[in-house]
Amino acid sequence: FGMSTALVHTATPSSTQLHIFGNALKNAFGNDESLGERENAGLKGGPDYNEVTINGKPVKAVVGQKVSQVAASARVKITYSCKKGDCGTCEINMNGRVVKACQEK
Repeated sequence: FGMSTALVHTATPSSTQLHIFGNALKNAFGNDESLGERENAGLKGGPDYNEVTINGKPVKAVVGQKVSQVAASARVKITYSCKKGDCGTCEINMNGRVVKACQEK
């Protein structure tokens, strides 16, 4: 019965540096300290939101969004046919008046 031996290779960290362009690439992608603190612009000037209630459920809605889109985001099913406002299949009661969900904003 023989004993088995395992060879373990230990890698030594190495780095490759190309000095072709000097510091040109390093400086090209570095931060310009003369610009001051960086600001995360994010989504400035994004859409305005309203909170609406659909079947007792509060839902965030983009101003100008069609009722059908808001209902879909709240997972409220509304039956449609033409989606143009001609057939009346999608009529709903909104704030005491009958409106077509595919057209009303």
